[in-house]
Amino acid sequence: MPLARLRHLLASALTLALLAGPAVAQEYPTRPIQLVVPTGPGGTLDLSARFLAPLWSETLGQPVVVVNRAGGASAIGARSVATAAPDGYTLLMSSDSSFVTVPLTRSDVGYTLDSFTFLFAYGRGSLFLAVNAASPYRSLADFLAAARRAPGQLSYASYGIASLAHFGGTLLWGATGVDVAHIPYRSTAEALTAVLGGHVQIGITGSVQGGGDASRMRVLATSSPERVAFAPEVPTLRELGVDIELTFTNVVVGPRGVPPAIVARLLEAQRVAMERHGPRIRERLLAAELTPIELDGPAALQGMREREGRFRTVIGAMKLQE
Repeated sequence: MPLARLRHLLASALTLALLAGPAVAQEYPTRPIQLVVPTGPGGTLDLSARFLAPLWSETLGQPVVVVNRAGGASAIGARSVATAAPDGYTLLMSSDSSFVTVPLTRSDVGYTLDSFTFLFAYGRGSLFLAVNAASPYRSLADFLAAARRAPGQLSYASYGIASLAHFGGTLLWGATGVDVAHIPYRSTAEALTAVLGGHVQIGITGSVQGGGDASRMRVLATSSPERVAFAPEVPTLRELGVDIELTFTNVVVGPRGVPPAIVARLLEAQRVAMERHGPRIRERLLAAELTPIELDGPAALQGMREREGRFRTVIGAMKLQE
């Protein structure tokens, strides 16, 4: 979303804030704000949270404290925010796994998309297909040919059952007519370590840096709609003749029912951060393997709903008992 559009939304939110009660906007925040990241330290969510939170504090006048609350394939952290008081002091930074893929495959998560107030989206990521640099597979075509010669004998690593990578793998193998075994791990780092250690033949992850030494990886393709700026040499699946485009969106949300006045303050903090530190923020997002974007809450929620509908069609083909 262009900065002008963000300014327009902020002005509208401020108008609503005045109608809802000016005292709320003037008083908030009076104490630290907790920003929950539903994954462990070191991933793209955690990295972006830790450099964005202090920038928001410049406007809010209170610390924004990052809290890692991992578990349940990101559901535990998301649920803790969905059930929190909608007072603006508990926020969540997460992506599609929390909001779409995990709820689609588990009935016990305790929340839905409608359990949150979507504030804004700041980064878009995609999946990467990567092999060990010493692998005989020089291209995606090489890997698919080998998979056709040995159905079910090759395996791929993802960062968990019901993760976006699991959905992406199911879509990919279905579109290309191959049978590749799914080996789920608990994180991107573990999945990439399995690729480097030769335990699986290919990894599908949202990052190629998480394994610690990207130089030992050969990235065959990305699910992005176009080549990404931080890895321009990597072809898209569509360039390789596979009609799949799959991205995830990193968003900031609060519990359902956050007052408009508080929403306005939080949007203002992001707007000011972009005005003051825009080039540095974009540089850091690219380093975290995210494409910088600016989407308002309703647009981010709409995208989640669209992907939710698409993913429903492939659940039957997934081996969720793994």
